[in-house]
Amino acid sequence: VTLSYPGITAVSLLAFIAAFAIVIGIGQLIAAVQQRHESGAVPLGVSGVVSLLFGALMFARPVAGAVTLAWMIGIYAIIAGIGLCTMGWMLYGLNKRTVEITATPLTAERTEAGTPR
Repeated sequence: VTLSYPGITAVSLLAFIAAFAIVIGIGQLIAAVQQRHESGAVPLGVSGVVSLLFGALMFARPVAGAVTLAWMIGIYAIIAGIGLCTMGWMLYGLNKRTVEITATPLTAERTEAGTPR
């Protein structure tokens, strides 16, 4: 079917990419709202907004050429990737601080009975 009807195949692929970006964007926004008091919520929300805008642009311009589509995908991937990497670094720092806090040795003094206070 792809070889027989390349035009409709390109439009179908564009529609799937746009729908995927919108669904991912909605999911990222929901996750950002749910963890709004956690580290990394803002970059996740920004990535969700970028995903929604990308999907909306894809639906708004379905006749765009393959080069334009490639540029849009590339720009989207770079912006969303920066947002997600920022969130990852923020979460990595949070995890590192948590490990440092929980890994501190306890200095328990013992009472005369031998049990820790």
